[in-house]
Amino acid sequence: MENELLKNVTVTNGQIHKKTQLIRVADVVFIAPVMVYAGVVKSNLPIFIRATITLLGVATFFYNLNNLIQVNKIIKELKENSKKNNQQ
Repeated sequence: MENELLKNVTVTNGQIHKKTQLIRVADVVFIAPVMVYAGVVKSNLPIFIRATITLLGVATFFYNLNNLIQVNKIIKELKENSKKNNQQ
């Protein structure tokens, strides 16, 4: 899984760029909670659709939160390795 996450990180001229981190933050902070809210609020939607929206919101939250954390760990390691290489 780490190799897949590395696709989201590029290093150019010693600078580390996070391509999708802002999108992941939006998914965790805004999109997933809105989906959960839409699923749990009483409405005219059938219960299976509300349940599906809620489950997709929870899945979106945890999937993107996990990837956000993993990519940040990789970026931190890359920065530390870069500092070590520059000191040598």
